[in-house]
Amino acid sequence: MFHFRTLVNHLYFADVSFVIENSWWTYTWNAENKLIRAASSSGKVTNYGYYDDGNLAYRQDINGKVVYIYDGIHCIAEYDESNALLKEYVYGPNVDEVLCAQTPAGGVAYYHQDALQSVTALTDGFANKVVSYEYDVYGALTKTVGTIDNQILFTGRWLDSDTNLYYYRARWYDSEAGRFVSRDPIGVMGGVNLYGYCLNNSIKFNDPKGLCGIPILPPKMPDVVNPNWGEGINNRNMHESGYIMCYLASSEIVFDEDACMKFKCIYECEDGSIVQIGHVSECEAIHFLPYTPID
Repeated sequence: MFHFRTLVNHLYFADVSFVIENSWWTYTWNAENKLIRAASSSGKVTNYGYYDDGNLAYRQDINGKVVYIYDGIHCIAEYDESNALLKEYVYGPNVDEVLCAQTPAGGVAYYHQDALQSVTALTDGFANKVVSYEYDVYGALTKTVGTIDNQILFTGRWLDSDTNLYYYRARWYDSEAGRFVSRDPIGVMGGVNLYGYCLNNSIKFNDPKGLCGIPILPPKMPDVVNPNWGEGINNRNMHESGYIMCYLASSEIVFDEDACMKFKCIYECEDGSIVQIGHVSECEAIHFLPYTPID
């Protein structure tokens, strides 16, 4: 099956991506659907290896090999192939909330991130801005001011300098095409679009594990939780149409079997009943439910 995106001239065939601009890339996956090799028509070759838990263990190209060390899901250090330390990272309490990076020579860079955890700027130890970044809605860099050795960018994820793909743990993401380059590990259970990123809504959702979109902000609560049902509502016509109006009373964060964050929505309905709707991506302020009158 082919996937074509005219705007950025990308052509996909199955799990092999050919980038028409500048050069063609061929991607190779292992039996676990992990990207292990990327080769371009211009002769560039980048190889990848993984730990048993799925985290990226190393990246190797013509310039050498970089080995990644983790604390949980976060990369806390990088080493070269001779086991010399290249860089260390410190994180905050949130996923991909990187605070600073430090080199063995003592250089420190402090990260500044927005609500999506995208890095917008780095400053030095004297609070001087060293570099700033701007992105389009799907994470492609549109403006960079300044220079620094940094790969942590959109949503706090690593950008590969050769392939221009972001590493999202379970999968790699093409920000120019706005899609993952490999299929969803759970197949159609995650939706009919096996390559989709954040339900095609990268402003309201994030996907740090490459498995499912996570809401950035909690759902908006209605201004009136328990309204006067008789004002401004033609109850008879609504009941005759077969539906009853319910207002969002509260919501709770829950997690599904893939550790993806969802919401349980609790509604108070016009007839006084309480209804719960679980494991949804977003709670609507007003919800309509089928209504059966009681004689």
